[in-house]
Amino acid sequence: MNCLSTMAFENPNNDIIMFGGIIFWVLVGIFLLIEQISISRKGFSFATFVFVAFLVIMGVLMKKTASAHSVIENWRILTLILTGFIVSGVICGIIKWWMYASKKSRIYEETREKFYEQLKIDPNTLAKDLPIEKRDSLLRMVGSAYQCEFYERYNGFNWCDVIPKAKDYKGEIIGWMCWWPLVLIDTFLRDIVKDIFEALYRSLAKFLQSIANKCFNKHAADFPEPIKWEKVNKNQ
Repeated sequence: MNCLSTMAFENPNNDIIMFGGIIFWVLVGIFLLIEQISISRKGFSFATFVFVAFLVIMGVLMKKTASAHSVIENWRILTLILTGFIVSGVICGIIKWWMYASKKSRIYEETREKFYEQLKIDPNTLAKDLPIEKRDSLLRMVGSAYQCEFYERYNGFNWCDVIPKAKDYKGEIIGWMCWWPLVLIDTFLRDIVKDIFEALYRSLAKFLQSIANKCFNKHAADFPEPIKWEKVNKNQ
């Protein structure tokens, strides 16, 4: 059997790209890479455009591989797959929103504790009972912390912005649901792994600070007043 007959046997429809071939997987790899980058940057609209373009291109290059007849024959399986995909997307959207809101709550708590410690305010004092100038300073500090962590921009950060509102994140939540397989990968690489190492750092923070303190013991006499060694709290 010569080379041409072998190709005809492997690709009886004479499509430009054969399903499962090297070129097919190269294109799929490029597609997934572009999609993953788009999802990680919250470019859900661009990801949708790329997805539609990819389907069109693959449909043209593999026009004889999948027929409408085969789709109709397997409609039950396709319905189950689509239902499972939608349900999984909804679950992913709920989990992502819970993680997002929980992270903002944790950042608010840590920022509040740091602010109270710096100004020597009783931790039991409610923010609403602070003098207005201190309350505004705390609000600006929280807004700055949100911007640094989530790369968000606010047109005037107010107390109503401290608690995230689902209606303001409609596009992102829908994006999480639609692109949940890639969102899960991004969540694992960006959030879960980061949280694990942050937890490890918090467990080592006091030990690391004690190392710095010991390194500077010999320079204690250089300071105009006795050194008050830095105390590492649980939120650093």
